Amino acid sequence: MEIKRRDFLKAGAAVGAAAAVGVPALNAFAKEQAGAGGMGEDPGQWIPTTCQGCTQWCPVEQFIQHGRLLRVRGNQLCKANNGYACPRALLLPKMVYDPDRIKVPMKRTNPQKGRGVDPKFVPITWDEALDTIADKMLELRKNNEPHKFMYMRGRYSPTSTDLAYGTIAKIFGSPNSFSHSAICAEAEKMGPGYTEGFFGYRDYDLARTKYLLIWGCDPLSSNRQVPNAIHKFGDILDRATVAVVDPRLSSSAAKAHEWLPVKPGEDGALATAIAHVLLTEGLWSKGIYNSEPYTFKAHWGKFGTETKRFEFYSETLKKVLKEHADKHKTTIDDVLQASNYTARGEQAFVPHYEPPKRWGDEKEYPFTFIDYKSRLNREGRSQNVIWYHEFKKVDVGDVSWDDVVKINPADAQKLGIKNGDTVRLTSPTGSITVKAKLWEGLRPGTVAKCYGQGHWAYGKVAAKEYHKARPRGGNNNELMPDDYDRLSGSTARNGGFTGVKIEKV
Repeated sequence: MEIKRRDFLKAGAAVGAAAAVGVPALNAFAKEQAGAGGMGEDPGQWIPTTCQGCTQWCPVEQFIQHGRLLRVRGNQLCKANNGYACPRALLLPKMVYDPDRIKVPMKRTNPQKGRGVDPKFVPITWDEALDTIADKMLELRKNNEPHKFMYMRGRYSPTSTDLAYGTIAKIFGSPNSFSHSAICAEAEKMGPGYTEGFFGYRDYDLARTKYLLIWGCDPLSSNRQVPNAIHKFGDILDRATVAVVDPRLSSSAAKAHEWLPVKPGEDGALATAIAHVLLTEGLWSKGIYNSEPYTFKAHWGKFGTETKRFEFYSETLKKVLKEHADKHKTTIDDVLQASNYTARGEQAFVPHYEPPKRWGDEKEYPFTFIDYKSRLNREGRSQNVIWYHEFKKVDVGDVSWDDVVKINPADAQKLGIKNGDTVRLTSPTGSITVKAKLWEGLRPGTVAKCYGQGHWAYGKVAAKEYHKARPRGGNNNELMPDDYDRLSGSTARNGGFTGVKIEKV
């Protein structure tokens, strides 16, 4: 029997639907009658599902009445988020019923492209969309041009990762397979991967934390396990010490016992100083140091070098670099340059100082630009949601229905800038125009702005004037150079490596 592609896709969808609704509901997956609290005769139900506001995929419950989603809460039986939901999950009703939401495939009918140009999208069926894609792919194969096929993946799942993203491009014969992870969390995974041996998302034992050092992140606002951090934070403040290292007074810093507003890109000096004090004064936990599974002492001194010890002058590194350079018919200095190192020659093989990477001469671009994530940002899916803009002031120092750049009052006074003035931020790669917000929760010399704004074609809420292609605020990406982290290959968009100048408009 011949199985057509369309029939296979339909069968797969049917199996998935059966798996979703045909299994008896148990425990955290059980529906719950709402009882009192429903409107009208229909009492409504709390239906278990998951939130896609981040990669935690928190178990949540949606209150459904008369076939419509009315509100959201954390799954009351879940131990991962303790029955809580962060603000991002609460935006779901407005997101589901967004008037601009695309529900079917759309086909461009206007070949002209550009800002303010109507693409004249028309709705088409899923069958037509799949047939169009399949026909184009077969045409490329027939012309021996599979390399012209490019697969781009957005939010991932096991199916999209292993089947679509991991297999289709390889089978088709194209090297062009890209994931949103390149501009998301790959660099963030790389650090713990090299230091802790785990290249993945990780959570921490907040229930037994004695000293919480939050370094360059804001667990109350972004990344994974926000509900867990919110639930545990009050208890941690009562029994432990919380310190935050961040040039910006984040939500976590606002509640912490200590806030250390370091200069962006130079926090390595602070990390080295802390390590020096811990080691020279013997302040580490001796119990952990000598107990399972942390028997560090058993591995002491077994360096993977030819001399089996730490080499002040690294013969091992020099040998490996020379072999790599010879293999590719180049020089060691060329390898160092490609790796973004400033050291050359013999200096590369001894401990030395590498200045922080920064785009823009400090005389021309004197301010360091950093951006941060809103507590309401569902990883790019919130900007056309009314509640996102209405409650934007939940982000410390931000303003509802506006996009502001935060400037320390001392810096603003020197520039003659007042609160609410329109200013232009210019970097070596571009410029944006936004409102100024004078704010003491930022170290002098640094300016900060929430990312995710500046849309002009995302929807009628995200844009200031949608039909005129006028954005609401500025797009931080205009200021960011197209640089990347040399270890992970991920876009380097954080760390204050972009210099800007500020002008009053």
